[in-house]
Amino acid sequence: MRSSLLDALAKVQDVTDVIVMTHNVDFTFLQTLALRALTRHTQPRITVFADAQCAQESFASQRQHLTGLGLRYRVVPVAMAPGFRFHPKVVLLAGPSDATLFVGSGNLGLPGWRENAEVWVRCDASKDDLAPFAQFRSFALDVISRVPLNDGLKEMLTQIYDPARNAWAAGADNALGNLQGPILIGRAGSGPTLQDKLLGWLNAAGADGPVEHLYVCCPYYDEQGVALAALLAKIAPARATLLYQPKGSTLTLAAHEANPHAELLQVTAHRGKRNSKSELDAAATLREVFVHAKFYAVQRGDEVLMLAGSANCSVAALTLDGNLGNAELMAAWRMTTVEFQAQWLQELTTVAGATPVPAFVPPPQAPPRTIASLRILAARLTDDDQLRVAFSPATAQVVSCLLDDEPVQAVTVRPGILSLTAPDRRARHVVLVDVHGEHSPPGWVDDESRLLPVPASNKVVEFLADAVKEGELGLDAWIEGVKLLTQSLNKMPSQAQKRPFSRPSAGRPDRGPAASTLYPAQEVLPEVGPGTCTTFDTRSAQGRASGSLQVMEGEPVSIATLVARWFDISDEAAADNNPQQETSESEEQEGVDAPTRFRKRRPTSPAPAQEPGWVKPGPSPSPPPSPEPPSSVKTERLALIALVDALTNAKLFVSRPADMIADDLRLAAMLLTAARCRGFIGDEWLVDASKRAWVAIFVDGGPDAPKGWLANRLDDPALVQSLQSPTMSAALLGWACFAVQSGTSTLDGAMFELLAAQAIAQHAWIFQGGSNQDVALDLGRFALGVATPGMSRETVLADVYAMEMRLAALGAVANTLIWAVENEIVDQGSQGDAQIGDLLLQRVRLNGEMALRFGVVTNTEIASGMEVVLVHWVATGPLRLTKTSTRSVAGLITRSPLMPDETASLNAYMAALSQIT
Repeated sequence: MRSSLLDALAKVQDVTDVIVMTHNVDFTFLQTLALRALTRHTQPRITVFADAQCAQESFASQRQHLTGLGLRYRVVPVAMAPGFRFHPKVVLLAGPSDATLFVGSGNLGLPGWRENAEVWVRCDASKDDLAPFAQFRSFALDVISRVPLNDGLKEMLTQIYDPARNAWAAGADNALGNLQGPILIGRAGSGPTLQDKLLGWLNAAGADGPVEHLYVCCPYYDEQGVALAALLAKIAPARATLLYQPKGSTLTLAAHEANPHAELLQVTAHRGKRNSKSELDAAATLREVFVHAKFYAVQRGDEVLMLAGSANCSVAALTLDGNLGNAELMAAWRMTTVEFQAQWLQELTTVAGATPVPAFVPPPQAPPRTIASLRILAARLTDDDQLRVAFSPATAQVVSCLLDDEPVQAVTVRPGILSLTAPDRRARHVVLVDVHGEHSPPGWVDDESRLLPVPASNKVVEFLADAVKEGELGLDAWIEGVKLLTQSLNKMPSQAQKRPFSRPSAGRPDRGPAASTLYPAQEVLPEVGPGTCTTFDTRSAQGRASGSLQVMEGEPVSIATLVARWFDISDEAAADNNPQQETSESEEQEGVDAPTRFRKRRPTSPAPAQEPGWVKPGPSPSPPPSPEPPSSVKTERLALIALVDALTNAKLFVSRPADMIADDLRLAAMLLTAARCRGFIGDEWLVDASKRAWVAIFVDGGPDAPKGWLANRLDDPALVQSLQSPTMSAALLGWACFAVQSGTSTLDGAMFELLAAQAIAQHAWIFQGGSNQDVALDLGRFALGVATPGMSRETVLADVYAMEMRLAALGAVANTLIWAVENEIVDQGSQGDAQIGDLLLQRVRLNGEMALRFGVVTNTEIASGMEVVLVHWVATGPLRLTKTSTRSVAGLITRSPLMPDETASLNAYMAALSQIT
């Protein structure tokens, strides 16, 4: 009871989803200290279920300070029958390999999660029985069924308990639990009374015999002691003790007199650090705290049957059935009497000289609770800009809707549900007006697209962010970053759902866009600064460079800012805890914890926290480059080879989650190009590594992916979505541009240039993952971040944009030629005309399928009386063909529908190629 839940939550790692259930919710605390603890190691999806009335009252008083509600975290109001409360207190933290569940008594606020004396029962999926997790899922489904517009919430729970996503959940369906416990017992506004459910477990666990002692610890009772009397009558203990703290309790003299056999033991609790200097010093460091813990202990001999959680000893919590009563959740388990004394009773301090029980307990000092006749129960904004609003009562005649105080036309979908088109996705508050002119209290908007699962923390990103925050990327840091990325790529997710190999369709490719249409027009950017407006000419490299320079004027761009911008690494000051006077709750009026102010400080490394006393119930598709002898191989060379092997591993694109692949490619682009610009690796190393990786991804991934691994997962909407972004486009374009620049005047460089151009044309949805403006700006930031330190911005941007447009034009040509050959627009006279240095486009049979491949004639020879040519193919390496079977691209130009600028681009490329060979 002296342990801090906040500290315990901060220690749980590898979490992708958090579910919190609470009565009161302090939004300010949630957005500062709680969010900081829950996101210390990862960036999980966070969903909070709270009592509808309490959430509305707290929101009304704190909404002007909230920024992440409905965007970074979700709060779901849960309405019970009139006069009753949603009252469970639970925290579930779930990840791919493990899950942790806390069931207890503390509300989501500073008192409940740190300051009060609370009880929390902890279960870990990797160590304990899975029954509590299965029972929580059942309870959560009951809760979700009470919430309108709940499709997203059901999907969230399904994902958490999906064994393909979270391996620990594999046994949850068959987890039945045992009488030793722990198990969960609860109700959410339906079924038998909670008291009957608790007594059922006590009887099944062997407590149907004589009970020696019943301990009841809770702050709140009904005024006449009805629930306590019913409990004593059913259990019939020889002795009963009420652990009673006068401060904040609602136990009245009438309730005590109605249960004369129940002894009072006045207790309190203290929090603080003891020191060993003297008792006087120890006493000075302790402070009394509110005992908000709720537990029932049934002792029989040397065994105690424990029930702990959210339920007070009140009629609303224990003795009502059907749709009446509170929603409550309790944990039940066995322990020895010795353990109970040490872990529970000794956590409390007995007070000598008991305070008399008052005849009347005044209500807490809080504003009178008023329930609006028109209330918003949920507001969900979907991807198609449709805002659905659920309201109560469903019979209300709503005539107007205000979205951020602006009137918006809405239509009634069905009783209690409205739908409207949001003119701005940034809208945060909604108000309804009925036919009588009454306004509902403001409701908050949940943006469903922003509340998707957030990828787990990336150790490579964290390392790089720390390594470059003081300045430049050094060689040692680069090597370590490459090793970490390689380890991540080789570590496949536990029990990942393997996708079946899906062979791409054999249909003919589309003609694709002409080079002249890739950059269609000038675009006017919004205001960049006071009174300024930039014209961004996307049709020329010079226009893109000048536009980017103007937009990024004054913006610091480095490898450090690139990592921070692309991977959401923030250096904002963290909130420090400055606890205020804690507040209590009463059964009649459970007060909302007062908003707490926090002073800012620079983040520091957390000190080791004391452990709280919780109650524990393949091969690459193309041959790898030949390494140098071990004695002469540099560390960076070995690191690079290992990284490329991992990037071309067949398992990578089959098993790896979509969001991880997106980060992998961004990091690989950043690390490889930055290394070349800083001299960590040579030009030929970057070209060779890039060619191997791009062949596997875009062209030929081996027998199971003859058109590249990307083509095998185009039916995965999650992957398509994760790869469509300006930063992904910029990373791949930047990678290609720097690699082509490194391969100038080499055959491998020319091959990679054609390969990259082909990929850009055939997968335009990746390389144009945003507007021309956004992609150009992110490409500029990428180039400036990885470029050789000290180079002028103008030079870096001019070079990268010129190379980008050159690749786009060449790609349009390549796509056109493939389209032409597929449609038999060929010049028969071109056969047999291939000369050294010619560019070929050849049909070849690979793994039983016909494919088109570009190649370059590198040599001719006479073999067995027949003239053959040695062709270096982009994907498959050297190959010998008869001269009469070759098809030179030169012969296709006059018969193919090329634009003049495309013909010029191809002629320039082939002219450069002839110089190389």
